[in-house]
Amino acid sequence: MKLEITGEDYNAILQNFEKNPQELFLNDYARYVISLRRYKEAKDQLKVTDDHDSLWVDAIEHNVRGLESFGAVARTNRLIRPLYAIDRVFFGAHKLKALCVGPRTEMELFSLVGQGFHPKNVKGLDLFSYSPWIEVGNMHNMPYADNSFDVLIAGCVLAYSSDPDQACREFLRVVGDRGIIAIGATVLDKKSRENPGQTGRTSKHYPRADELLAVFGNAVRNVYVRHESESDDEEGRTIVIFDVRK
Repeated sequence: MKLEITGEDYNAILQNFEKNPQELFLNDYARYVISLRRYKEAKDQLKVTDDHDSLWVDAIEHNVRGLESFGAVARTNRLIRPLYAIDRVFFGAHKLKALCVGPRTEMELFSLVGQGFHPKNVKGLDLFSYSPWIEVGNMHNMPYADNSFDVLIAGCVLAYSSDPDQACREFLRVVGDRGIIAIGATVLDKKSRENPGQTGRTSKHYPRADELLAVFGNAVRNVYVRHESESDDEEGRTIVIFDVRK
């Protein structure tokens, strides 16, 4: 079957985007184009935290370099899209307060907006920022009161911590009762996990799902998503999405 998209189709789609511009952010390339343009306009305003507590030695340098490549467009979809399957998010995203830990760019924030979160209810926190939407700070000591957020997303940040358990304690502290936490982490193959070599990192920095959930202990209420490599011999991604009891 030949899939044909007509000029009339394109016009109807454009008219919808004019009425509902936030829906553009469901498209990876649209998020990329808009975020990259905004970065180029503001990159000279880059601010960097002076709080290096519990950070791995290369955390800031590595991630600032990553700004120039402006990659990982679709990576956060693996955390954010599954959130939409949860009733509280599907029916009430516009009312929920969300925090993105370590988003690097605005693309992750735009992705939440595309899923129905109101921009005024979305914050980012990172070690550096060019954006007024992303506050500068350290995930091991976040500048937020207890129970400030309904949703917290932390994708690929634990590998930059020398104390990932403390980072997770902070995640738990700033979400309220029944708050949803979504964490994505690289998991190394078994040999690399047991022999971290020159990096000095331990398996805590590259956890399996059980190891990651165990850090939160009895605070884990419902586990909505649990994903990891099918084999200990493979490198992959650990993803857990759960809500908490406090």
